[in-house]
Amino acid sequence: MCAGEKGATMQKKKGMARVAHDEEVGRRLTSARDASKLNRTEAAALVGLTAENVRRIEAGMVSLGGHLALQFARLYRVSPSWLMWGEDEDFARPNQQAA
Repeated sequence: MCAGEKGATMQKKKGMARVAHDEEVGRRLTSARDASKLNRTEAAALVGLTAENVRRIEAGMVSLGGHLALQFARLYRVSPSWLMWGEDEDFARPNQQAA
């Protein structure tokens, strides 16, 4: 394998890893939205996006950037670390407000 082929193979693997990561983030985002009892249109309006933009992020078609991740984390009351990387399992569900 020549250097060019090796570089192309590495790029392809990185691209596939990014797509898999975006899909995982999208699943967590959808789960958090469902738990918050908001529909896609309501959530989109609250973070300044269209429902179609949110659908594409939830489907893993578009990467979720840091600024939007923070907005969604606040909206759904989940940890940004959980939303982006699946960390902080204690914050995997929306926080319950004290009664």
